[in-house]
This record gives sequence, C-alpha cells and structure tokens, in this order.
Amino acid sequence: MIANSDMGVGLAPENPDGVFERFVTSKRDGNIGTSIETSREAEHIADVPEAQLQAALNMIPAYTWYAAPSGGLTFVNERCADYFGLPQDHPLRFGAGTCAAWESQIPVVHPDDQEETRRVWSECLSASRYCEVSFRVRDAHGNYRWCLSRMEPLRGHDGTLLHWVGINLDIEERQQGLAKALRKTEERLQQENVALREEVDKTSMFEEIVGFAPALTAMLSRVSKVAGCDSTVLVVGETGTGKELVARAIHRRSRRASKAFVAVNCAAIPRDLIASEFFGHEKGAFTGAIQRRLGRFELAHGGTIFLDEVGELSADTQVALLRVLQEHEFERVGGREQIQVDVRIIAATNRDLTAAVADGTFRQDLFYRLNVFPLEMPGETFPYWWSTSSIATRVKRVRPSGGSASGRSTTCSLIDGRGTCVSCRTSSSGR
Repeated sequence: MIANSDMGVGLAPENPDGVFERFVTSKRDGNIGTSIETSREAEHIADVPEAQLQAALNMIPAYTWYAAPSGGLTFVNERCADYFGLPQDHPLRFGAGTCAAWESQIPVVHPDDQEETRRVWSECLSASRYCEVSFRVRDAHGNYRWCLSRMEPLRGHDGTLLHWVGINLDIEERQQGLAKALRKTEERLQQENVALREEVDKTSMFEEIVGFAPALTAMLSRVSKVAGCDSTVLVVGETGTGKELVARAIHRRSRRASKAFVAVNCAAIPRDLIASEFFGHEKGAFTGAIQRRLGRFELAHGGTIFLDEVGELSADTQVALLRVLQEHEFERVGGREQIQVDVRIIAATNRDLTAAVADGTFRQDLFYRLNVFPLEMPGETFPYWWSTSSIATRVKRVRPSGGSASGRSTTCSLIDGRGTCVSCRTSSSGR
C-alpha cells in the first residue's frame, strides 16, 4: 500500500504471480515518481526480498549461493556454509558478505581445476550470461569433492543485473563411477591390444616369414623364446631355407632391435681378408690400407651380427671369433688397442658342424660357444613352409590385384630350380 504522506514506502503485488517489488513514492507538484536512493525506509524494505531469497536457497538440498554483480560472494546457504566450516556468525550466512573480488574464491578449488574454472567464470561475468563448470572444491577438512557449478544472472524488470545466483551439485559419485569405468575400459583395451599383438604375430609369421606348416610354427615358437635373451644362436639348414630371415626375426624381437643388424657372408669373403672384414684394420696394416677402417663387429656394437656360412671360417679366424665370444674384445688388424664390444652373435651354416669338429676342420670349443641355442631348419629341396595353403598366402603377398593381359602375375617370386613359378606354373621369363 502507499502511505498518505508526501513520501511513502511499501510492497505491492506487481504481477499476477504475486512477486513483491520494492517501491518508494514521492509527491511533488501533483506528480508521482519513484526514488530509492535517498530513503532509509527503502533500504530497510530492500532487505525483505533478499531474506526471502536466502530462505528459499536454504530449503534447496544442494550447495547454493548468490553473489554481487561483480561476482563477489554475498551469501551461502547453510549446507554450503557447513561444507566450508564457516562459523555460525559468519557474515556469509546472513547475506552480509564483504563482496570481495570473485577471484578470492579460486583457492578453494583444486589446483588442477583452477585455470579452467577461472576462465569460465571470467567469461561468464564479462558476458553477463549463464555458465556451467565442473571442478573439485575443498571442504573444511581439506578433502576435495567434485561438483557441477551453475551460475545465472538475476535481473530486474529494467534488465539491471541484481545478483548472480548459483548452485553447486555434488557429482563425486558420478565422477568416481566414470573414473572406474574409464579404468576398466583402459584395462580392457590393454588386454585387447596384447591379444591383437599376439594374433598379428601368429598371422604375420614374423613379417617376412610366411607360412602355416606345423614345422614352421614350431620353429617360430622357439624363435620367440630365444629372442628376448642375448644367447648365441646357431641356425642350421640348407641354402635358401631362410636362415637370414630367422636371424632378422630374432633381432627385431630382441632388446637390441633399435640397434644395428649386420650380416656377413663368411663364404663370400677371401680368407686373407676375413679378419679385416670382421675386426677392421689400422692405417698401413697392409698394402692398400690407406686409412683406418672399422670392422663389422664394431659396426654392430650394441646390436646383432649375423655370421652366415660360419663353417667356412679358417682356423685363425675361428680363434679370433672364439676370443670375441669369451672376452667380448678384439684387436684391429695391425693394431694393439683392445676394443670392447657388446654384440649378439647369430651364426648360420649349411654344413654339419658336428662332423667338421670330428674331422678337425672346426674348433670344438667354438662350436659349443655358438651352439648355445640351436635352430634347425629342415633340409628339403622344396622349402618346407611352401605348403599348399601357404603358397596362396605368399601369392597374395607378392602379387597385386592386377596382372598381365593373360591373367598371370607379372611379379611371381616363387621360382623353382627350373625357373618356373610354383604357383601359376609359368616361366619366370614370362613364357
């Protein structure tokens, strides 16, 4: 109602919803106007709506609050005050907050969440619009709980920003559930990854080795076992059965995979040059040695050296190789410096070294040093992994979808001793 004096204050239902609004009237020269700045009574009445707002926020079963237009906290409901451990007479419990800068509230937010929270709140205050952000907030005991904070502007009829009203919803259980589900997902993905890697190993057959014959599968199983250690391996088999492929497969699955793999064909190097090839030479060590040269063992330091046709080594070279196996050191040809080397040796031969030892052409002690982990590849004329099923697999690997006009592959690689492709029975020359 309006007082009969020249100036009065009161509350009146401004709209059908029954929302009360503050008003002050003044009567001058027959004109009625409103003024709120100079009236103590108006300041007193202004407390009524805030009291109603506080009462409403206290009834909400959540952490609620409101702040000044600048964002400074003015009031927190009882649940929120208890969470922070505020005293019973704390001004924030009565809407008498100091309205300090909004950034003064950031320290109660978890350090990992402060940057994002500060960014969202800053944008919200600048644009005077609704915002929402999740963060962990510290309670009176120093513990953190996840909450979803929502803040909305409360405006007057003229659009003036009166308050920021906010609610913090406890989502700790939801976040814990999400974290638990994420951990389970990560564990499942890790298990699936391991299973897929194992499946790839089975289907790819060590990348370059293709086939599904039982003998090949058994041999590759042994390769997997020995690859993880530094044991010396001796691969025995006929020429063309893939001894170097097996050596490379061992290297790729060893801890030395990131280092060098150096292959040496002992049978292709002249006997008087084999020592220089293995261990290098100093400048002037012999005619034509115009500079120092590193040997294959130095080049393979930290990695793997593959000695193919090791049964062809001379007696002197066998002694030097035995020293490398025992002492892990050697001397360059023409040098006196002892060179330490860390290298894994994989040797291969198509000879019967047991018979060579009996004949005295191969040192017995060197044979036992090399034969720590033997791998025997069946010595059949036709490579044993080229079974009917694996031939088709190999053809898919080496033959593109297109071919020649006759429908025959132009990239046949399964060639037998007569120059004929074993899969399509055509000559390697195309006839």
